[in-house]
Amino acid sequence: GGVEKKESISEKLEREEERESIRGVEREREKARIEERRKLEREGKEREMERERGRKAQERELQNELEMTKKIQAEVEGQKQLLEQKQKELEEKGKEMEEMRVALNSAHRDTQQLM
Repeated sequence: GGVEKKESISEKLEREEERESIRGVEREREKARIEERRKLEREGKEREMERERGRKAQERELQNELEMTKKIQAEVEGQKQLLEQKQKELEEKGKEMEEMRVALNSAHRDTQQLM
């Protein structure tokens, strides 16, 4: 009977080793799953950060374009005011010249009448 008992003990040990090896494999699989999940989370965060950087760069670009547009508008407005000023000056000169022409014609008529 002693031989059978030894076999059952070694069988028990074998079954225990199998169970341990299965548990070890399951632990390794779980570790691999956790590591994969962490990797995906990291990659997701990196992609999100990349998108955020791209969005911020686009925002800066649009902001710069807006600033340039405002500068150009201010310059155009300045030019417009200068042109309006010049136009007023020219109109004034035109009136003065018209007044001078009328005065000269009047003076000419006066001299004609004197002669």
